Amino acid sequence: MNTIKKLADNIKNFLTEIATYYGIPKAEIVSTLREVNFYTLYQTLCRESSSVYAFRAYGENDQLLRYWGEKIFPCNAISLYRLPDFIAEDDGIATVHFMEVWLREDLTLAITSCFHVDNKETGYRTSYRVHKGAQWPFEEDTFDFEVFVEGLFEVAPGVSEDAGMPLFEP
Repeated sequence: MNTIKKLADNIKNFLTEIATYYGIPKAEIVSTLREVNFYTLYQTLCRESSSVYAFRAYGENDQLLRYWGEKIFPCNAISLYRLPDFIAEDDGIATVHFMEVWLREDLTLAITSCFHVDNKETGYRTSYRVHKGAQWPFEEDTFDFEVFVEGLFEVAPGVSEDAGMPLFEP
């Protein structure tokens, strides 16, 4: 199967499952998919994907410990969707829980749950992620279709003519 077609099919299947559960009209999914430049999305994936870690601690100050735990995927990925479902802030410490959708280099989608703590005073941050699988955990969380589409278009805004940027063969 063609790489770009596989990428498009995987995102279409994911959105179709979301649409079925949340009652989003099929016409809206079809319309959205027509606007996505999957070639650009693939190029962005090749250029910008990176490792996603189960645990990560880091900060802006050189004196702070930087630590990366195990990779949670066997390949690199880019984030397509990140929506907080819980936010708390007290005394300069922000605690946030996100549900995330990642596009992996193998062209599959992966869902993670991320717990993130940000100490504004020290600039120290920690993130803990759990891989939830390839299907959205409907029983745990709601999905914001509009935010997903915005993220998709942010990652693949259209054909770019960036001078000097390599092109990857799909």
